[in-house]
Amino acid sequence: MRRILSLSLFLILLSPLSSQEGESPPAEEGSYETVRGEYRSLTLGMGVEEAKDALKSDSYFAYRGDVDVTMFNNPNENIIDCRGTGFIDRAWLQFREGKLFIIVLQMDPQRIDYFTIYSQLTGKYGEPADMTPQYAAWYSEDTILSLEYPLTVKYLDRISFEASLEESRVRESFRETSRKDFAGEF
Repeated sequence: MRRILSLSLFLILLSPLSSQEGESPPAEEGSYETVRGEYRSLTLGMGVEEAKDALKSDSYFAYRGDVDVTMFNNPNENIIDCRGTGFIDRAWLQFREGKLFIIVLQMDPQRIDYFTIYSQLTGKYGEPADMTPQYAAWYSEDTILSLEYPLTVKYLDRISFEASLEESRVRESFRETSRKDFAGEF
């Protein structure tokens, strides 16, 4: 049961971005910043202990220590789940092989709204490379940044994300083949 919940959480965190393959459109030279995988002192690729220290020292997070850490059944992955303060309602940091792979920030809609964050991101990074009524996404070579409705910001390590999608496809293909082989035995 815990394995199913862990896999479900992982897929929920990734679901709105699984169909994206585009690059951000080229902006005028020097007019917009490149999307980076960092929010305040949290940076994609940092280790678990570094992330814990960053959360402890940042007033936007109410990190209480290891009780907030939950483990997947896969020993190479874990998540830090902590409450936020002020504008951030909750944060999830997902690690893969000991490196920060995804930062998810659920905002408090009583304190900030989608349009304010969207305006900030478009002013900084230009128009989104991918946009639907559910989300807007900006890309760089190594980072995906998305703003999802109603009010969630995600930073993803693009290389690890695409590798995990491929691993999921391979696992699903193996399961389907195994199912067909089993059914063929009757």
